[in-house]
Amino acid sequence: VLDMFASQGIDVPRLLQCEGVDRAELDAPGARMTADTVTRLWDLAVSWSGNPALGLDRELVSRFVNFDVVGHAMLSSPDLHAGLDNLARYLALISDAATFTLVPERRGTWLVLGHTGNTLRVPRQRQEYGMLSLLTLCQWLTRRTVQALAVEFAFPDPVSEVPYHQAFDCPMRFGQPATRLLLSAEDLATPLPSRSPAMLALHERVMDEQLSGLGATSIRHKVRDAVMQRLGNGEPRREDIAALLALTDRTF
Repeated sequence: VLDMFASQGIDVPRLLQCEGVDRAELDAPGARMTADTVTRLWDLAVSWSGNPALGLDRELVSRFVNFDVVGHAMLSSPDLHAGLDNLARYLALISDAATFTLVPERRGTWLVLGHTGNTLRVPRQRQEYGMLSLLTLCQWLTRRTVQALAVEFAFPDPVSEVPYHQAFDCPMRFGQPATRLLLSAEDLATPLPSRSPAMLALHERVMDEQLSGLGATSIRHKVRDAVMQRLGNGEPRREDIAALLALTDRTF
């Protein structure tokens, strides 16, 4: 994302300095930023660029999106649905501030993108970039055009819908309960050209080892930490903790 910012003429070293982020520390294995730090970086980048549609560019997303080892496992999956299942399973290796779920319905399956651990409002540009990254990922995995049936966003109508139609080219609605994208059952059943059971098993072993080292990113630990931080104000309410972590009641 920082490389994408830089490609748009944003002074990334100054951006990081404003937030007190050491770029050298970011390059360390397993380095993480807080969810609110990511939010502030997006807000500054949008302000400095003067582009309210920053991140809604297909070409930019295809150049800079990176799913690292999880992406390799997805490439080895038998079909697109299985690849996205692996993304949901191993998302914590990419980010502990994002959530991703697959929700089937009559027309196909919703790819639902959420955020957790935020005390600040999540910028719409960050949500848009995440949604377009998912669609780009599907096309990268299948090596063909994957057309969304619909896209919904959990923020109000924009000043102009033109960049959204250029990015997604499908019906869309704003001010919805969740940010999500609908894919057809046919697209999700697409066999992946790079599928390989042996490579998938290898990648899963590596990711399981990495995941075990990220115990603090599990939902259980997040809930525990959130509860402990609020005990000084009395017994926390279940629904308040779930809302803070952007979890559905069922997941919580």
